Amino acid sequence: MYKLPILALLLITFGRCYGQTAITDAIGFVEVSCLPNSDTIVGVPLRTLDSIRSGLAAPPAVSGDAVTLTFPANSFVSGTLNGHYVKFLDSNRAGRWYDIQTSANSGTPNTTNAVTISLNGDTIGSVTSGTKVLIARYWTLNELFPPTGATTTWSGSPAVPNGHAIVASQSTSTSRRRTELLLPDRVRSGINLSPSAVYYITGNSWVHTQGSPGAGNVILWPDSYITIRQPVAVTQPTVYRSIGEVDISDSAIPLRTSSTGQQDNFIALLRPLDMRLDQLNLLEGGAFVSSGGTSIRNRKDVLLVFDNAVAARNRSASATYFHDGTNWRNTTNVNVTANTDIINSASGFIIRKSSTTTPSTLFWRNPPNY
Repeated sequence: MYKLPILALLLITFGRCYGQTAITDAIGFVEVSCLPNSDTIVGVPLRTLDSIRSGLAAPPAVSGDAVTLTFPANSFVSGTLNGHYVKFLDSNRAGRWYDIQTSANSGTPNTTNAVTISLNGDTIGSVTSGTKVLIARYWTLNELFPPTGATTTWSGSPAVPNGHAIVASQSTSTSRRRTELLLPDRVRSGINLSPSAVYYITGNSWVHTQGSPGAGNVILWPDSYITIRQPVAVTQPTVYRSIGEVDISDSAIPLRTSSTGQQDNFIALLRPLDMRLDQLNLLEGGAFVSSGGTSIRNRKDVLLVFDNAVAARNRSASATYFHDGTNWRNTTNVNVTANTDIINSASGFIIRKSSTTTPSTLFWRNPPNY
C-alpha cells in the first residue's frame, strides 16, 4: 500500500451551491495498490466534492422514523438531493449521518429549504435550531469507478494500468470475468459473514453477479469498507485512487451487537491519514468493551486489521487487537503494548463486538487526528 500526501487547499468555494456555500476544508489524494490474485480491503477516506454546510433554521419536525430539517430560505434546488445524506456537526448527534429521503427511494423530495431524513431506528436527540449540519453526496459505483475508465491494458515501462482499480470483464461469463467488487453484509448476525453482493464491470456498465445490469447507482456507505478482488487473470497491480474532501469533523459510527454470539462490524474511516490505535477513541468513547485480562477466556471486543501488501484471497486478519483497560494489546504478543500500532488510511477493518444480553447499537465517536 502507498499513499500520496494531502493537498491542503483550504476553503475553496465551488460554483455549484444551493443558497449555502459549498466549501471544502482541504482536498485529499490517496492511492492504494491492488495486487494480482488478491483481495484489497479498502474504504473511501475522502468525501465527495461540493458538500454543503448550514445551520438549522428551526428545530427538527419528528414524524415517527422520519425527521424534517428546515434551513434558511432557498438553500437548495428542489429535488436535487437524490443520493445525499445529512451529517450532524454538533449537538449530541455530532458525527452521525442519516439518509435523505427522496423520490428516488420512495420518500419525500426535498424542497428549497427543507429535507426529510430517515433515522433508521435512531432518535434525533437534542438537535435544536442553529445546529450545524453537512450535506454530502454518497459515493456510488459509477462515481468512484466509472465504467468507461476501467482498466483494459497495461502500458509503459514499467507497465502501468491505463484506468482505475477495476479491470473490465470481457463478458458476463464467469470464466471471462475480471475484477469483482464485494460489499460486506451489514444486516445479518454473526462473524465471518459472506459478502452481501458482488459486482463487476462489463460492456461499460456495472453488473450484479446475479445478472442484474445497471448497478452503477449502488451506494457505498461512508463508514463501511469494500473489497476489490483481482483474479488470477489480472497479472499486474491496479491502482485504487480516492480524491475528495478531507473530513475534519467527528464521525459517529454504529457498532452492532448480537445476543447469540459475537458480531462483526465492517468498518472504514473517513480519514486520509493513518491513525494509531490510541487515537481511535474506541474505548474512551464507550463503544468498545475492554477485556478482563490477556487470556483468551477473558477477551471481550476485538479489532481485526488486514495487510493489503500481502497477496491473499479471502484474507484472514493480519493482526487482532484487544484492550485491557489500560493499553492496546496484540494477541500474538500480549506482553507488549500496541498503542502506537497503525490503522492505515483507506484500509478496512473489523470491530468484532462481544455478545450482549439483547441486540444493541453503540455509536463510536471517532475524532480526526489532524
